[in-house]
Amino acid sequence: MKQKVVAFTGGGTAGHVMPNLAIIEALQQQYNAECHYIGLKDGIEQKIIESSTKISYHVIHSAKFNRSLRFSNLFELRWLVQGIQEAKRVLQEIQPNVIFSKGGYVSFPVVIAGYRKHIPMIAHESDMTPGLANRWSAKFVNKILTAFPETTTSYPKKSEMVGTPIRSYLLQGNREKGFSITHLPKEKPIVLVMGGSQGSVFINHHIRSLLPILLDQYSILHICGTGHLDPSLFEKRGYFQIEFAMEALTHFYAMSDLVISRAGANSIMELAALQKPSILIPLSRKYSRGDQIANATSFEKNGLSLKLEEDDITGSMILDTLKWLWNNRETFQKNLKNFFPSNTTERICEIISNYW
Repeated sequence: MKQKVVAFTGGGTAGHVMPNLAIIEALQQQYNAECHYIGLKDGIEQKIIESSTKISYHVIHSAKFNRSLRFSNLFELRWLVQGIQEAKRVLQEIQPNVIFSKGGYVSFPVVIAGYRKHIPMIAHESDMTPGLANRWSAKFVNKILTAFPETTTSYPKKSEMVGTPIRSYLLQGNREKGFSITHLPKEKPIVLVMGGSQGSVFINHHIRSLLPILLDQYSILHICGTGHLDPSLFEKRGYFQIEFAMEALTHFYAMSDLVISRAGANSIMELAALQKPSILIPLSRKYSRGDQIANATSFEKNGLSLKLEEDDITGSMILDTLKWLWNNRETFQKNLKNFFPSNTTERICEIISNYW
């Protein structure tokens, strides 16, 4: 039987790349599939794919359109046209049986090129509200997979709710290994604080300003983002800071009792899979299309987490909410265990195999 070939695309943020890693791993192990990745030169997708896998990475250009109607979007059209031509050449070279798109603006030229070459395509939307690239791609792909049940109403004829694929190693963390890395005391609950792949100055500021109070009751494990370390806190007992966690993240999850996080879809789905009670602080509409607010609202509505709005937040609000979450953590763990499908990666691989 001829080896099947799957082309992956998606980028711009880690959330558009990490789920693809889980699928690539499973396809290689279960189906012996040959996997390729199409993305931007020096994009976060290239850094993650080349550091985490041995699959071939193919570079194309792409337009980055502004969500509002601006004259500058006209100048982006040339990059879209060039990206489509480059994607067509890549697809001609690798001859994929299926294209799997995770979204982000780099994915759209690949989808258009795949459509013109009549290649079956599947898209996955992690956010509750579809991103711009996936909205544009919807009419061209064969099937759209969603992480939230609410999202299926946007594509009633071609969608299926499957959840978000989680890298298998994240489920294999070792609590003791986490303590050996961080040297945090074990006698207090561990609160993991993270602000997404780029970090969050807003969350960093609030957590650090509250440390004199927080450290009386908790130990703080802080993933603060590249360039956001505070040297004055390096020796602070009960506080550990790190810019970014890749391999160590699984151990940080394992040792954490509670989590304070942005509400990027990939991060919160990892928290759900690991049954971690959390406080979600979604990125404000001032700086986003509101997708994180929608994600956090859905989680809160279904009893999976607590939500704090960035525009209204105060220090006392964080402290009170964290205390309430700790006292009710078992209820949240139970809700998380029962809400999301546990076989997401297997189901996505099965769907992909149905198209080759």
